[in-house]
Amino acid sequence: MSRCQSRWNRATSGRRANVTPWKGDVVETLSPALDRLFGLRLRHGLAVGGMTYGDAKLRALCGLDELLLEESDGVPAALVTRLLANVITSIGAVAPIDPTHIRQLTIGDRERLLLGLYAGTFGAHVDTLIACDACHAVTEVPLDLIEALGDVREPSASEGVFTLDSKTIRFRVLTGADQERAAAATLENPDAGAATLLGACLNDVTATDAPGRLQSALEDALHAADPDADSEVVVPCATCGGMMRGVLDGFALLRDTLRPGPSVLEDVDRLAAAYHWTETAILSLPTERRRRYIALLDRRAAA
Repeated sequence: MSRCQSRWNRATSGRRANVTPWKGDVVETLSPALDRLFGLRLRHGLAVGGMTYGDAKLRALCGLDELLLEESDGVPAALVTRLLANVITSIGAVAPIDPTHIRQLTIGDRERLLLGLYAGTFGAHVDTLIACDACHAVTEVPLDLIEALGDVREPSASEGVFTLDSKTIRFRVLTGADQERAAAATLENPDAGAATLLGACLNDVTATDAPGRLQSALEDALHAADPDADSEVVVPCATCGGMMRGVLDGFALLRDTLRPGPSVLEDVDRLAAAYHWTETAILSLPTERRRRYIALLDRRAAA
């Protein structure tokens, strides 16, 4: 599968450790964050008024965010925009943050924010399952999201060039707006998504005698310019010795962590009955704090 197809698919379709600062990217220690703000450094940042801002501040997930994920049936790219607009309080001097700002962000910066949101809500440690393409064995692989995010010290350029057949080709890094447009295009043609993404980032090429080579060269250039858009996990297979590869998808990680548990409305029902709190108050609780209250009720019921 090509990298661009992988990005399109993601647009449409355990034990926890504390999060500690990583070389200046995190504003404060997270444990997880509960109702405190936390921050991380973006690779490309948000350009507003001739300035580019790279330090984002977020809050942890709360019930309102979970309800958005449970009740919305939109494609992931649009849900990511709405979710990040909810949880990000500022990016540099830009506040408040709205969906227009989130659509401007590169795919990689949106992915960094999703992984940071997971770490700030649930902790940095996550156990993932990766299947070996050679022998099909499934292995549990523990990951540290701090290591996966890596260090960002200086902002990266959102435009670049590469050479193909002695031609200099200009491109720009893909954004959330590009992903949403690709989602709209695929409603009319299910095969149009990846092509729409590829066309969106080319500044001065409309045709080529070698479309396959152009796509391959462009995908390599995009990966170099925005490596966070495809956070690849590569580990050896314990069964056959081959290399297993998987893509770390922040949205899927959040969704799959929340999905096995009870509906947030079931939690609202239990907490309202036990403590007589309003729905608004319960949905405003950080996710981990609400889960602690539910655990208290479970222990009380088992006593």
